Amino acid sequence: LFLMFYYCMQRLSTDLGRDQNDRRSNSTGLTSLSHETTDAASAAAAANAQDPDHHRYDEQVNIQLEPGSDNLQPLAHKFLRLSSRATVTHLRKYVAQQVLHDISRFRDIDIFIQNTEDGTFLGRDHVLKFVRVVYWHGVSVLTTLADHG
Repeated sequence: LFLMFYYCMQRLSTDLGRDQNDRRSNSTGLTSLSHETTDAASAAAAANAQDPDHHRYDEQVNIQLEPGSDNLQPLAHKFLRLSSRATVTHLRKYVAQQVLHDISRFRDIDIFIQNTEDGTFLGRDHVLKFVRVVYWHGVSVLTTLADHG
C-alpha cells in the first residue's frame, strides 16, 4: 500500500506562519536562516555521518507523490520508498528539485493529505511514520499537496 501525497505551490495565507521562524531579516534587509535551523542541520549531518547504511535498514514507507493542480508537472518518479524517519521537508526538497529544478525553492512547495474534504497540510517537521500512524486510518490512499497559488 502506498501513502498518497500531493504537492502544490505554497499557499498565500500567512495564518499558519510556517517557515517564518526560519527566516529572519538582518540589518541589510536580506533574509537569512536562523541559528536553530543551522544547528539542526548540523546535528542531522552528524547523525547521517554515523549511519553508514543511510537508513536502508530503517522501517520503510511507500509513498506516491502527485501534483495537486494542472499547472504543476508530474514527477518522473512518483513512487518512492523511504525511511519512515524521512520528513515532509525531505519531500518538499525532492519535489522542488524535480519540478522547479531548484532545491532552494523548497519553501514554495506545500505537501498535504486528503484525509478530509479540505485536506490537511503537513508541517515541515512531521516524519512519515507519524503521518502514517496519525492520518492514515486504514484507507488505501493518502493524498498530499494542493495548489493554492
